[in-house]
Amino acid sequence: MRTPDGSVLNETTLADIQAIGDDMLAEIVALFVVDASPRMIRLNAAFVARAADAIRREAHGLKGGALSVGAARMADICQAIEHYAAQGHIDRAAALEDAVVPAFDEARGALEAVCRCRSTA
Repeated sequence: MRTPDGSVLNETTLADIQAIGDDMLAEIVALFVVDASPRMIRLNAAFVARAADAIRREAHGLKGGALSVGAARMADICQAIEHYAAQGHIDRAAALEDAVVPAFDEARGALEAVCRCRSTA
């Protein structure tokens, strides 16, 4: 998952999606944004409840969405949360919780910029 340079986005994944078409890229990005928001709310609720299985499940879903659009940094954070929750290390997972929303915002901004650039190209 991790890009060699720690980039926000995985350019290879973006290129693979764009090869299908710019409309598909925009649609996949929109689905990612729509799906991620309620998942982040549920992830927060799971942390409040200290529910390891729910934390793992929501982190896994967020990771999958992030991978589908090439949001490498967000996927890495969610993978770590998922791993810690699966091991029952809720405190370790919780230490990463505050990184999820900024990683999502960063990925969303970068993805929206890519969609704008490619739609005007």
